[in-house]
Amino acid sequence: MVLGLIFAGAVVSGTPAIILSEADSRFPATKDEEQMTDNLLASFFPRPSDDDRLRRRAELLLRAASVRGWGWDDYRYQWSTGEVVAVAALLGDGDVLSDMGETLQAAYRRWAYDLWGMADAQADEAVELRATRKWFSEAATDIERTVNDPEFEQSLRAITGW
Repeated sequence: MVLGLIFAGAVVSGTPAIILSEADSRFPATKDEEQMTDNLLASFFPRPSDDDRLRRRAELLLRAASVRGWGWDDYRYQWSTGEVVAVAALLGDGDVLSDMGETLQAAYRRWAYDLWGMADAQADEAVELRATRKWFSEAATDIERTVNDPEFEQSLRAITGW
């Protein structure tokens, strides 16, 4: 029995095989195909709305305030890795980032896609994640306020629905 497999422009005949290499260099993707792929992926991961980012900010500030008040023990293994990394980045907690195998730069890169969507995150990466760094820096300035101002904390809870 002869089977044929077409993969990235290459035809493989014979027994079934798994091809793990990049696309065949004899058939390079055109610029239009590359742009189409980027646009297609970007359409699946669109830019979140300002309200979505506000909700994310409120959630992370409330989590950061909880860590400030109670420490990491109750939260580190309950939250997703991304949430732990973001809170550690907000708090400037390099030890937690290191324990997670992350750096501050990796945390920003990870969160750029959540904050801006694929196309804008790629653009942000091209300029050293300026928008993402600014977003984290501005959010971090409100950690103390979240901890010390019950009205502000309540406003964040209202935003998140917690």
